[in-house]
Amino acid sequence: MQKTFYIDTDDFAVKGIVDNKALKIAGYANTSDKDRTGDIVLPEAWTKGVENFRRNPILLYQHDHGKPIGRVNNITVDKKGIFVEASVSEAAEKQHAVKTLIQDGVLKSFSVGFRIKDADYDKRSDTFVIKDLELLEISVVSVPANQNSLFSIRKSFEDDAIYKEFKGQFVTEDKAVELEESEKDEEEVSAVQDPMKQIPFVNLLSEDTAKITEKTFVVIGSDRYKTSRIATAENPHFTFEKCDALGNLTGQTLDVDAIDITIVNK
Repeated sequence: MQKTFYIDTDDFAVKGIVDNKALKIAGYANTSDKDRTGDIVLPEAWTKGVENFRRNPILLYQHDHGKPIGRVNNITVDKKGIFVEASVSEAAEKQHAVKTLIQDGVLKSFSVGFRIKDADYDKRSDTFVIKDLELLEISVVSVPANQNSLFSIRKSFEDDAIYKEFKGQFVTEDKAVELEESEKDEEEVSAVQDPMKQIPFVNLLSEDTAKITEKTFVVIGSDRYKTSRIATAENPHFTFEKCDALGNLTGQTLDVDAIDITIVNK
């Protein structure tokens, strides 16, 4: 339970250079896709596990605590996973040439280190679902993922027998793993200069948005709409397409900011 695991992803992109010459990067550090070994991290797990990291959001290079290269500026959790915005310091370029390697496309992966706190393992489907964790660190690494999100959990054990014993702690009896979305209130964090103050965290899985999926019907004002696109960290807006009482679409669309949505009639 105290073992550290890592998730690699090749889903970050360069967003530009700010005034202090820091390179801004952003992308999903993990998505909720099932990996080839049958492992899943629920997006809700990240909403429970980011608190301690937010107080000291150092960005590392290759998981080396002696190689800090920048700072994580924002964390957003949505239905897709955990989205990270970070700045790579100019000092990292002088020490490790990190900025050049990122801009040249050599470094293109986030890797997230975490500790599992709660999970379910279903023997019938051989599915390991992580429901709660503690985020320990985020790194820029040189090894890209070979799919949206490549888990290294199995590789953290010496052999399959030890790995199976670990997963056995989380066995769910006579049922498939349930991937239910927990309801979380959206958290608001004000920006201050205290260096130990937690960085911003946006929870797009709040009670008022978590149950909205594609094709969900909503009423805005006196008009009826069908959801055509859900909000993500990259684009935190829902898109709704107007329809009649029978669900026939009219072609008229409406974009609504996720933070402006409140469910008044459940």
